[in-house]
Amino acid sequence: RTISRLSFGFGKDWLRFDTDQNYFHFNTTNLTVRGELEKQVNDFWRTFIGMDNSHTWSQVDLVLPKFYSEGGVSNPFGVSESRGVSVYQNYNQIGNYWRNEIKVGESGLTLIPALRTDYFNDTKEFIPTPRFQARYKQNDTLTFRTASGLYAQPPQPEQTDPTYGNA
Repeated sequence: RTISRLSFGFGKDWLRFDTDQNYFHFNTTNLTVRGELEKQVNDFWRTFIGMDNSHTWSQVDLVLPKFYSEGGVSNPFGVSESRGVSVYQNYNQIGNYWRNEIKVGESGLTLIPALRTDYFNDTKEFIPTPRFQARYKQNDTLTFRTASGLYAQPPQPEQTDPTYGNA
């Protein structure tokens, strides 16, 4: 028996600060898609194959006064000129995974080996991340679980921005 699952998510965040001629405008939109196939191979082995994708569009507009120091005294709120920047970036994160649940007889112990791969387009990195879990079901109300593995997340957008980041 095979079961398929598909889900979509959509989100939008924005933040805006305005003071006279200075401002900070942040606008981001996110679309996520996740798909999974589950197959019961036999009474003791269940396998899952899936993918998830997160695509983010971000826009930041910023105008602040140029800080200056005259005579050793810093004055950020003087009548100095302003400096502005506008940054628009797209981020795409794609993940694929293969997870297995293997029951060890009737003991209540389940072993869960898994392999996940992630791709982050802003750093052009492809990262394999093996994982392993063990679950022990003591009774219907008590289950013990331990997990280990490698996990990855992309750097924050400001860390890879060509204007202000490390790119």
